[in-house]
Amino acid sequence: MEKVKFTEIFEEKWSEYNQLNSVSFSTWSGAALAVLEFFNVKEETVLCPSNTFVATPLSVIKAGGQVEFVDCNKEDLCISYEDLKTKIEKYNPIAVWVVHIGGHIAFQIEEIAALCKEKGIILLEDCAHSHGASWNGQKAGVWGDVGLYSFYATKTMSIGESGMLVTNNKDLIEFAKKYRNYGKFDYKVEGLNYRMSEFTAAIGCVQVDRQNDIIDWKNEYARKHLDPQYPNRVIFPEGMVSGYYKYIVFD
Repeated sequence: MEKVKFTEIFEEKWSEYNQLNSVSFSTWSGAALAVLEFFNVKEETVLCPSNTFVATPLSVIKAGGQVEFVDCNKEDLCISYEDLKTKIEKYNPIAVWVVHIGGHIAFQIEEIAALCKEKGIILLEDCAHSHGASWNGQKAGVWGDVGLYSFYATKTMSIGESGMLVTNNKDLIEFAKKYRNYGKFDYKVEGLNYRMSEFTAAIGCVQVDRQNDIIDWKNEYARKHLDPQYPNRVIFPEGMVSGYYKYIVFD
């Protein structure tokens, strides 16, 4: 067995922080491919928001799925619940991507999660922007079947590269652990090398301990220095805390 002391510590710390089981990957993309293969989206339709980074739809294409886009709201720049209902009826998707754009939680996540549950549709949360974001104490990733974080250099919590999968699905956890490591050791999962390095994980251990301080500092700076200057900014619902990956202004 490979020695992965810091990787395991980082996963434990991230699990405690997000209150979900966690599996680390070398990239967000590696985690996304593991998820999409686990749910077998090949030759199926997956809905994506029209406002997202190219990684979200490309993950579906690489997994053999068909991408269809859903319009986004002007209030939060995230996927529209109303257009999602229309596109679900039109395309009968196996799954839906919700992307928490800019650092806050999608304003309609509760309605979207309820709709997907009612329709038997897999809900995937792209949490690449939303480190530390919460709504009434719940962090990104808890509404869907799985959430995927990125720790790329520009992110609110950065460790240079890599990603993290969070879920309560124990079968997905076991599949993901094998997928990132060539399917070891029974090789029933056709995975490749998407392991997080121990050096990266060690930095992650430090950064997750600093996460609350980072989020508090960003929110205090926004309140004191930016909010008074930009009244035409995104206005968050009551109880929502942004991780401020971006400070969004509509001027």
